[in-house]
Amino acid sequence: MHRDAQTELNRLRSTHAAAPADLIQTVKDRDAARADASRYRSDASDLQQQLASAAPSQADQAKQLDAANRRLDDLEHSVRVLRRERDAARQARDQALRTHETLQQSLDATSQKLAVVASAVGIQPATDMGTSGPAAVLHSLRATPADPPGQQSGSSLPGGASVDLGGVGPQGDAPLSSSNRPRGSPTSPKSSPAPPAKRRVAPLSPDAGGSS
Repeated sequence: MHRDAQTELNRLRSTHAAAPADLIQTVKDRDAARADASRYRSDASDLQQQLASAAPSQADQAKQLDAANRRLDDLEHSVRVLRRERDAARQARDQALRTHETLQQSLDATSQKLAVVASAVGIQPATDMGTSGPAAVLHSLRATPADPPGQQSGSSLPGGASVDLGGVGPQGDAPLSSSNRPRGSPTSPKSSPAPPAKRRVAPLSPDAGGSS
């Protein structure tokens, strides 16, 4: 009985001796856990601060992205407008070229017609005007006298007959027409009598001269 009590006492003593060591280790583990918790809290606080500082930058980046998208849309719209204007300019240029070609063809046709008319009436092209084309031919037509050289006053008719055109003055000058009369001399009944107007006689044909 005494032996059993001694054995139990020894076991309790050994347990009591080991308990402080376990208690010390437990306290150390508790302190380490508290240190880790404090460190984790500090890390969490740092992360929260970083997130708080990163939120405005993300908002700014989102705003910048939206602004970039708007600028891109504006540029695409400008490109579409420029393409439409380019197509319209090309169409206008093509229309102008077609109009120019049509006018050039009309001008060439008119030049050919005027050249045919000029050659038909025996007019030489005007070389003193420094121009060519319809303008030169029209100038030649305007410069042509109204009466051909064969229809002058006192000209001989076919068959040797001559026509006496009355009203020719002593010096052989024809009276001025209404367009060539000076503006300062009105044609009134009280003014000096003007010489009779020169009458134009068309040349007789060979058949008419032979019959007379």
